[in-house]
Amino acid sequence: MGLDNHNKGADLERRFCEFMKNELGYKEAYTGTVQHSVNNPSGIKLDIMAKKNSPLGKRLKTISAVFSVIQASIIIFLIGFRVITNKFASNDFDIIGISSLILCIIFYKLADVFTTEYAWVECKDLQDKADINHVNKMLFEFNSNKKSKDRKQTFRHKYFVSANGFVYNAQLYAEQNEIICYICTDKGFEKTKLL
Repeated sequence: MGLDNHNKGADLERRFCEFMKNELGYKEAYTGTVQHSVNNPSGIKLDIMAKKNSPLGKRLKTISAVFSVIQASIIIFLIGFRVITNKFASNDFDIIGISSLILCIIFYKLADVFTTEYAWVECKDLQDKADINHVNKMLFEFNSNKKSKDRKQTFRHKYFVSANGFVYNAQLYAEQNEIICYICTDKGFEKTKLL
């Protein structure tokens, strides 16, 4: 019985990972990561951690990629021009061009690092609806990670997935704490909302 419940829970997590990547715009989603906690030295086993670039990050990466291509084209043109005309005297433009290209590449990498958004996901495949105790436990663990000085990610989004829905006060409490709730249906996952 316990193993069957574990397998059902693992299947729910796997399916929601795919849903996050295919429908919610996350580029990666992992099950079973361990997150730092101020209350638990062993850490917290998180059901799903997902990450995506923010809209700002996507724009910054696109801008830096375009500038990198322009800079590379200018550098190639200058080198070609110098080879054809045998004028190798001035290296100032080469230095400026290569420096600009390096800065564009660094900006591209920094845009990826500093504009990545992480999601904290709790999944429950229970016979009954998820109750306020389940939501409260998730919120406690989330806040425990948030207070940890050793955390590696800053989570911006919180999701709670329940195979059989939520009791009213649990759904209300989740929404008041900016937790996005999903239920599992025959058609896939459906966002639920009271407020």
